[in-house]
Amino acid sequence: MWSPLSSTLITGERDAILVGTTITYDQVDRLADWVERFGKQVAGVVITHGHSDHRIGLARLQERFPHARGLATRDVLARARFGATDEGMRAYWRGLFPGEIPRSRCCRNCSTGTRSISTATSCA
Repeated sequence: MWSPLSSTLITGERDAILVGTTITYDQVDRLADWVERFGKQVAGVVITHGHSDHRIGLARLQERFPHARGLATRDVLARARFGATDEGMRAYWRGLFPGEIPRSRCCRNCSTGTRSISTATSCA
């Protein structure tokens, strides 16, 4: 059981920005399906703060929308990187959602608004 999740879709003519993502494969797939029903491509995902449940789903979402970039402040990105690389945090999330979250890289194509971040960090 996890607390309720929400994402906000901000749309333009063709592309969209998501504020927040979800956690598990199934949740992210449903989120991507929802976006596609609007006929939009996700260009970016705003990561509002560095807790892992706000960025774990980014890697899965980027499988469906490969041009989507994570968007975060420098401090949020630093906290997200800590959560993605600290072995205790990684074990915690893998334990909560065994086999349901990506082990692949996330934070690829992340931006702090002033420069792109090309170094990737692991999600789980």
